[in-house]
Amino acid sequence: MNNVLIIGAGKLGKGFIGEAFEKAKWNVTFLDKDPKVIKKLAEGSYQVDISTSDKVYTRVVKNYQQILTSDAHDEIDSFLASDLVMIPVYPEDLKDVFKYLIIDFKKMMEEKPDKKLDIILLTNKIYLVSKIKKFLSENVDPDLNSWLETHIFIHDAIIRRSTSADSNYALKLNSMAVASLLIEKPLHVDLSKVDWMEPIENVPTLKEVKIYGINGPHAATAFFGWYKNYKTIPEAQSDHEIQEFIKCINEEIYNVCQKEFNLTTAEYDHLTKLPSLKQEVPDPIKRVAYDPLRKLSINDRLCGPIRLSEKYGLDNECLIKAVALGLKYNDEDDPKSQEMQEMIKTKGVLTAIKEITGLDDNCANKILDQYEKL
Repeated sequence: MNNVLIIGAGKLGKGFIGEAFEKAKWNVTFLDKDPKVIKKLAEGSYQVDISTSDKVYTRVVKNYQQILTSDAHDEIDSFLASDLVMIPVYPEDLKDVFKYLIIDFKKMMEEKPDKKLDIILLTNKIYLVSKIKKFLSENVDPDLNSWLETHIFIHDAIIRRSTSADSNYALKLNSMAVASLLIEKPLHVDLSKVDWMEPIENVPTLKEVKIYGINGPHAATAFFGWYKNYKTIPEAQSDHEIQEFIKCINEEIYNVCQKEFNLTTAEYDHLTKLPSLKQEVPDPIKRVAYDPLRKLSINDRLCGPIRLSEKYGLDNECLIKAVALGLKYNDEDDPKSQEMQEMIKTKGVLTAIKEITGLDDNCANKILDQYEKL
C-alpha cells in the first residue's frame, strides 16, 4: 500500500487531498501545526459532501492518522515511509514548512540515501518551486543540498477544485469536484489510481493562465459580491450587474492570455472553463476574498492581467474596477483585509494602491478614480 504525507490539514488538505487518497486506499497521514486541527482529526473521522457535474454524494473519511508538528518530529517515520508528500498550505507558510522539514530531509539522507521523493506544492501562487529550492540551498549544508537536488523533487500544481468549511478544523466540509488537480511532470510515483490527479507538462505557464482565467473572475465576483452585501458566490453570480461585469472581466483576461501565451481558444477553454455543478455549493464570499493583499499583488489574478494589458495596449477597464472593489473589501475576520484598510487609512488611497498592487502611476490613478466612484 502506498503512503502519502499531507502537510496542512485544513480545508483543501482534508476535503480534497485526504479524501482522494483515502478513497484510493493509500495510507494517509496528516501533519499540522495547529493543535486544534489535530485534536479534531483525532476524533476518528470527518465528512465531505462532494458535488460533481452529475451527482452529489457524501464520503466519511476515517482511515488516516494525524500528527502535530513538534521539536521531536514525531512524523519522521511517516515521512521516511512516504511515497508522496502533498503540501496544501498558504504560500506565505511554505518557507516555514520547508525549514521544519530540513531535519526530516537529513534523516532520509542518512537512512534512505537512495530514495527519491516527490513533493507537490498546492497553492494559487506562481513560480514558487525555484524560490523554495533557493531557500533550501541557503539553509542547509552543501552535502545535504547536493543530495536534495538529486533525491527530493519539488513540483508545482494547478488547483481547480474548491473546498469550503466553517473553519480549518471543521470535520464537515464541502468539495466541488469537476476538474482534476494538474501536477507537474515527471513524477516518481504512480497516481493513475487516485481520482482527480492528472500529471501534465508545462505547469508553470499553464498555472499563470489558470490563476488569471479562473481565480481572476472568481475574486472579482467575491469583491463585487461583498460590496453588494452578498454572503455567497452563487448569490453574487445571480446578480445581473455582476454577471455583466464578470463577462467583461473574462473577455479582458482572455485577450491578455491569448496575446501573452499564444493559446488557442480551445486550449484556453480546456484549462479555464469548468463543468457546471449538479448542485451549487454555497461557497462563502469570505473564503474567496480572503487575503486581499495577496490577491491584489502585481503578479496575481487581477493585477497580473492588468500589467499584461498595459504591455499590449488592451482594454482593462473592468479589471481596474475589480481592483478598486478589492480595495473596498473590509472583513473584520480577515487580518490581511484589516492590514489593507489600515494602509489606506494611514498612507492615503493612492499610496496604498501603489504599494499593494505594484502597478505604475497610470494604472494606480485609474484604480483611484474607480475607487472614489464606489
